[in-house]
Amino acid sequence: EGVINDATSVVLLGAVNRIFPANKGAEHAPSAGAALGSLALSFMYLFTTSTALGVATGFGVASLVSRFASHGPHHEVALIGLLSYLSYLLAEVLGLSGILSLFCCGIVVSHYALGNISNPGRTTTLNAFKTLSYISEGIIFIYLGMDALDPGKWAAASGGEASWLCVTLLLLLMLARAASVVPIVGVHNLVSAVKLTATDAVIIWWSGLMRGAVSVALAYYYFDLGATSGAADPSKLSRADRHRATLIAATLVVVLVSTLALGWLTHPLMQVLVEEPDRPLHVK
Repeated sequence: EGVINDATSVVLLGAVNRIFPANKGAEHAPSAGAALGSLALSFMYLFTTSTALGVATGFGVASLVSRFASHGPHHEVALIGLLSYLSYLLAEVLGLSGILSLFCCGIVVSHYALGNISNPGRTTTLNAFKTLSYISEGIIFIYLGMDALDPGKWAAASGGEASWLCVTLLLLLMLARAASVVPIVGVHNLVSAVKLTATDAVIIWWSGLMRGAVSVALAYYYFDLGATSGAADPSKLSRADRHRATLIAATLVVVLVSTLALGWLTHPLMQVLVEEPDRPLHVK
């Protein structure tokens, strides 16, 4: 779910940036009706084409892996990793979403390519990518912590605007999460033999409130145009630059609050709400 959310965020913000470029003023923005129509079309185009490219690349990787003879686990790991990375490169070259393409490619590879390699190669591949995943996540959060302690990141932002923007974003985050969880839980209870309780729904809602480093990366990628980073005199920044700096600062605060505060409260919340299950979680 987290990867899908990140991929969707990348695609959606990319579609928004096509219509409202971060380096252009409001005078270049289209009307509301035209913007919504263009946003929907751009999002669907990026989503479908990136997904199709990832799936096609995944089947290509599975086919190549099945045709080439194995020369040991190290060869199989390198072959799967490098060929899968091709989906990301192709998507970026074509102006699509590399993350979504790579995600779809990974799904196909895990279903079709891993079955075509040796057992040692399969075990090595899974362990290697799990290790890389943990290391990459740790590096990203180290970078996030270093940025949070950098005074230059906060000097250009407007404190008042950033404060109400943080509160607004956190409230919208909670409402949007509830709007996505409640209907899905209702549909699940209609079609499944195992019913989810209100407590289950609250835990599902709460566990999805944490925002990660991808949010910060997107904010920097689209809104840090150089002028807002380490400015010698923040008072000389333009109004647009200060707004961009405020948006970056608000994103940092939302990620830190949701990750540290809400994440720290997850275990106490589950201790209060969750009881020992008196029924199996899965029914055969």
